[in-house]
Amino acid sequence: MKVLDENVPGLGSQRQIISWAFGKETTLGDFKRFDLEGSHVVAFVTAKTEKGLLSAAKATNIVKPILMNEKKAALIAEKFDGTTLEAISKENATVIKNANGVTLKSPTLVGAGSEPKVVGAMFTAELNKVYKNIIGKRGVYAFVLSNKELPAALPNYESLRKNISADRKRKTTVIYEAIKNASDVEDNRASLYTAN
Repeated sequence: MKVLDENVPGLGSQRQIISWAFGKETTLGDFKRFDLEGSHVVAFVTAKTEKGLLSAAKATNIVKPILMNEKKAALIAEKFDGTTLEAISKENATVIKNANGVTLKSPTLVGAGSEPKVVGAMFTAELNKVYKNIIGKRGVYAFVLSNKELPAALPNYESLRKNISADRKRKTTVIYEAIKNASDVEDNRASLYTAN
């Protein structure tokens, strides 16, 4: 939970519990009973995380898999020495697969799943040229673009314009968070927003 949250998972809107948990007097191991409509809850503070960077011990579980995958990708990419797909396939004992109907709207490859980096590379590729060492989420790829179909022109782009407009409105929250994180303003709303 975060200091400005309204909801407690599984309980719904319970600002009083969050206010108590983040109160100045509440310490690790404290507990308190809260009466709800038709039931009660005993809240117990099991951990508190200070604002700032994660400790190395806590960050290890997040960072280690990322670094392991990057190292694996680098080792696999070193084995892509061939100049044709057939040579690369033979060197690495893999099978060449065809991907048809690949679009940016749904950047998935059959047998590999979602691979937006690889599909993005395909859309900027030249025809009949070998591209290799394209690192995706689930592997390292090599491909040759054999055909490219341009999208058909639409008679009316109004629906797309509305989608873009709605997306811009949703991005307002993301922009606000980016500005807040880049500034030196300290957020003290939680001290004013209590149920005590």
